[in-house]
Amino acid sequence: TQQQCLAILHSRNSSSRVRVYHVDMTRSADIHTYAEKVRQDLGQVTILISNAGYVSGRSLLTESDSDTERTFAINSLSPIWLVKAFMPYMLDANRGHIVIISSILGKPKNENCQTLLLNNYLFCRCSCSTRSNYIHFIETCKSRS
Repeated sequence: TQQQCLAILHSRNSSSRVRVYHVDMTRSADIHTYAEKVRQDLGQVTILISNAGYVSGRSLLTESDSDTERTFAINSLSPIWLVKAFMPYMLDANRGHIVIISSILGKPKNENCQTLLLNNYLFCRCSCSTRSNYIHFIETCKSRS
């Protein structure tokens, strides 16, 4: 359970500042609200790990539209919203790391994970683009200072 995990973390490092927040990852407003709450509770975030994921387990042609929308909201849009909520503060502080964990379910041929495969591909492309743009931005700033 959540409390057991927190107890284990605290027993290994009594000064840990681990908190658990329950956030509806399908709602960008909730992500931004909780991002602000995290900054108020803990201060500047220097590492963000996103491990949220959803798969309906149905094929593309049999899953409902709401399952498709939920898959895209959680697997593709929520990481973007997280980056938008936390990265500006990391850039201002000139430090921070963002880790987006993507499911291996989208890799093998699996007829019941087609929407997840599409999500993984789209987010990998978005991640590469973001990384490329911000590395260029950071290198440009370093060369000017």
